[in-house]
Amino acid sequence: MPEHTSVESNDVPFRDLPQEPGDKIVPTVTKKRPWMAHWPPRSGHNTGVWATSDSPSVLSWRYSPQQPFDRPWRSWTRTPLAKQEIASKEDKPFRTETPYLETHTKPKLSILHDETPPHCFTSNIDQESQETKISPIQMVEFNYLAPLPLYCHEKPYLSRLPFIETLRRTNIATQPYPVKICDISGRESDFELDVSGFSFTTFPFQFCAWSDEFVQAQYIPALSAWLKLHFQSPRVVIYAYNFRGSEMARSDSGSWKPPFFRVHCDATSAACKQRLSLHDCLHTEEHTHKRWRFINIWRPLTGPRQDCPLALCDSRSVHKNDLVKSDIVFPHYCDEGYELIFNPAHRWFYKAKMSTDEIIMFKLDDSSSEVAQFCPHSAFKDPEATQETPSRVSLEVRAIIFEGD
Repeated sequence: MPEHTSVESNDVPFRDLPQEPGDKIVPTVTKKRPWMAHWPPRSGHNTGVWATSDSPSVLSWRYSPQQPFDRPWRSWTRTPLAKQEIASKEDKPFRTETPYLETHTKPKLSILHDETPPHCFTSNIDQESQETKISPIQMVEFNYLAPLPLYCHEKPYLSRLPFIETLRRTNIATQPYPVKICDISGRESDFELDVSGFSFTTFPFQFCAWSDEFVQAQYIPALSAWLKLHFQSPRVVIYAYNFRGSEMARSDSGSWKPPFFRVHCDATSAACKQRLSLHDCLHTEEHTHKRWRFINIWRPLTGPRQDCPLALCDSRSVHKNDLVKSDIVFPHYCDEGYELIFNPAHRWFYKAKMSTDEIIMFKLDDSSSEVAQFCPHSAFKDPEATQETPSRVSLEVRAIIFEGD
């Protein structure tokens, strides 16, 4: 694996993604990355001057793999410079509608040959669904990456940097598409992590508080032990978690986010390899040569019905040309995920009325090329939800699972 690019500028150590032409999922294509003109701050640059005088913690903070949940950028507040931003620079994706586009045709953002067309797998999925009597509910809207010519030469990005007046928080535009989605209730065992990219199972756990303290002290140790047993793994590294819900007033936790209504994958193969290095997971030969998996463990904290459940796209129905790499820029490193371009071959599933003892596990990456590598997903508004339907509250945890002997 190529070494990462590390930059020291104004005492800010910054780790960029390794640029791998032979990425196993989507080839790396050189594109403009607008945020790089602003970060890391350079001597004499306005960003560096501002950070030094008004937000020195941005420059002094250092990442430690022993404290993976220390993420102070969430508490960095706006400064007078940041307050000069206009509303269009808010940290929200902007939408573009069909008249905005020159054509309904999806631009080819990458060229791949000798790939099995996704409709071949989609036919199998549809046949399995018919045989098991899994029927779709009514159409719902999913927000995909808008097929703008912009992304042929400019890489999509989302900035988690301190607020910078001249840098838009994101250049990601979305476009809604009607999509059929199937409720797999009663057929959970038909979907396997290594086949579809996701699976449903149970992990009973009693939550006494929706707080960072409780999650870190109680839930994460219990989940880590359960994952080791479930996967027969000698080592599990849990490196991130988030609460999601609209009722943020229920907790003073800094880890709350709203439900995410955009089709995406949390990480690319290159990003996961960098994460291994970031967390000192490649310091032994044992972990270098054995299989590892990056998995998201998602569970509802309210139920049994929620107003905006989580939906998952069977990875067999996704073509590599549907994936567009996007930067997720933090103060100390650049992460990377996938945005998705709409494809009618995509097949979507969810489970209605999940109990708080149930969890969904879905893939972020897998070092084995013989199995499902990833799982696109998105929140969606349940068309059957009423005003009495509880607001969604959920917890997601990201883990690295290492293979044993």
